[in-house]
Amino acid sequence: MLNKNIYKNKLTTLLKELPRKEWNAFEDFVNSPIFNKSKQLKELLAVLKEFWPDFANEKQIEARLSQKLFPEKDIDKTEKNISNLTTRLLRLLEQFLAFRYWQKDENKQDNDFLQSLLFLNNNNLLELYLAKIKRKREKQNEKGIAFYDSKFAFLEQKHRYSLRQKLPTKWANLQDISDSLDEAYILKKLKYACIIRKREQIYNVKHEIALLNELLRYVEVKKLCEKNESIAIYYACFQLLQQKTEAIAENFWQLLETKGAILPKNELASLYEFLSSYYNRQTVKQYDKMLDIYLSRLKYGLLLNGKYLHYTHLCNLLILMYKNQKFEEAKNFAETYKVKVEPKFVKTFKGFYLALNAFYEKNYEKASDYFEQLESSSLSYELNRRTYLLKIYFLIDEILLFESRLNSFTQFLHDKKKMPKNEKAKFLNFIKIMHRFFKAKDLRNKTDSDKLKRLEQKIKKMSVLWERKWLLQQIEIRLKK
Repeated sequence: MLNKNIYKNKLTTLLKELPRKEWNAFEDFVNSPIFNKSKQLKELLAVLKEFWPDFANEKQIEARLSQKLFPEKDIDKTEKNISNLTTRLLRLLEQFLAFRYWQKDENKQDNDFLQSLLFLNNNNLLELYLAKIKRKREKQNEKGIAFYDSKFAFLEQKHRYSLRQKLPTKWANLQDISDSLDEAYILKKLKYACIIRKREQIYNVKHEIALLNELLRYVEVKKLCEKNESIAIYYACFQLLQQKTEAIAENFWQLLETKGAILPKNELASLYEFLSSYYNRQTVKQYDKMLDIYLSRLKYGLLLNGKYLHYTHLCNLLILMYKNQKFEEAKNFAETYKVKVEPKFVKTFKGFYLALNAFYEKNYEKASDYFEQLESSSLSYELNRRTYLLKIYFLIDEILLFESRLNSFTQFLHDKKKMPKNEKAKFLNFIKIMHRFFKAKDLRNKTDSDKLKRLEQKIKKMSVLWERKWLLQQIEIRLKK
């Protein structure tokens, strides 16, 4: 085998991930004498292009590489030479991916350029560019963590320039450097404090966050939330995770809506995730607010997975629309966004919409057919699919199918060893309640009404329970009969 299965190695794995636009850019990169002067590497990439993006036929790749690159050498030397070339091409690909990332970061480019001027010892040009870059930075609207990191790097270059002057300034902008370092540190500390607090809630674990209380006091005493909008947003997020109150959630949400544009999309997406998580974990679900948050994430482009929208997010949006009885909006949404789903998941998304629509139209037989036929693809998607099937067989009194789905759902959850315990518990509790509910729901016995009332109280008291609102609605319907 050439290069230990060339079609499975790191090189082809990375090449498979490149969209056509990036592949073309990588070709330009390899063909540029600035980055590569090896003719054989250019030929190697040209051969691999014939098999891109699948690289499926290993034997054809081997034969084509041997024929094109080393037609006159024996097989042992050919394997070794091609192995060396693929290693070198892989390194070029790694450099290309890093370079593409660097191309998108103008602040990083500016700071690297200033460092080059320092190395060239051109103080006159350095002074001009320091002033120019400072003006450019002052006009920037996006001020996330990367901005404050680059601010510190910029001021550090400015300090190095000041040390070269014949008459160094008294303070040499050291206070600015210290302040910028504080800003970057506080933002990073708050960011990871939020991540840790969320992890603690999900996995029921405890972490020690050094200097956190001192940092929070410093933010409050210095009134940094009034001076720095980025710090204000991250501070509000941490307060939400710490205190979990509706008032703080509303304040945090308002900050995201009014000031969130100053943050890069990856940071804003994470912060909206924290907000969504808060409302998802509420005992009494506020589906209207959950939908509004999801629609904001959609509007700001925070649900994109590359150039596509991930179908699980769109399925969640459909569920929330139906729970809010926005049936016409759901229909229009499904029609509009089916073209924005990755092609291989379009059928899954459309099928999920049809199943949901049939369920809320109370066409349960049709809904069960759709849900049974849908392919399992992600955990959240599968949990929703199994939930709706259980609801359907409960509502139409299909005892055998209900028990079958109940048992398979239970086994499915037990098989998910890596699923957080708290998350798994709410689904297992849902299954237990459904099992007890099914036995008493038709009020066949005189004691069934009392059983339902006791079950109602149990549902209200359970700390973690999936579909609590729906269960209470179903009990209320039966008690009114």
